[in-house]
Amino acid sequence: MAIQNKHAAQILRAELKHMKGALALAAKDVKQNVKQKSDDIQDKMVNSIVEKPFKAMGIAILSGMVLGLMMRRHKHRNSYDD
Repeated sequence: MAIQNKHAAQILRAELKHMKGALALAAKDVKQNVKQKSDDIQDKMVNSIVEKPFKAMGIAILSGMVLGLMMRRHKHRNSYDD
């Protein structure tokens, strides 16, 4: 019985080692895919800003104003709670 348990444990260790290697390869592949996609998005964004700088500036200004209004509203709402 002890020999069977030892053999089963060895098989389990081998399977776990194989699974660990497969997971490491999968994680590496996912990391490379994410990096490639983020690089592509960054390149597209830079190209868009270079091609249409005024549009990009308008979007940035509008985004800043909306964010500022939201933060201001949040600040005023919290000050009434005190």
